[in-house]
Amino acid sequence: MREFYSKMLSWRVRGQSQQLPQKCEALTPPQIGEVTCKSPRESLSLKTQLTIWILLLGAIWGVSSIMGIHSGYIWLAVLIVRIFEIVPYLRYRDPKPEAIPRPVAIRPAATAGV
Repeated sequence: MREFYSKMLSWRVRGQSQQLPQKCEALTPPQIGEVTCKSPRESLSLKTQLTIWILLLGAIWGVSSIMGIHSGYIWLAVLIVRIFEIVPYLRYRDPKPEAIPRPVAIRPAATAGV
């Protein structure tokens, strides 16, 4: 390990640049697409919530079967946790879109004395 450390340290101190292989030099930079996401409010959709509860049903059944406890206690614990989990999503407000100012029509000045 000491020998490896000394080799790495000497390589770093010398700072010798190395040539990249031709294959690497020919590569273009990666194309990164637009970042898209869902609003946190969309996570409260009925489909999403139903999917979560179906998965929880299986997990609760499995845990209660393995541990030998009544599933009512687990349902109560999961219900309390889900309520605390959902509260931030309920309180979230989407940012208002910025209002685009409308161009104001300029009235021609009334000519005096005409």
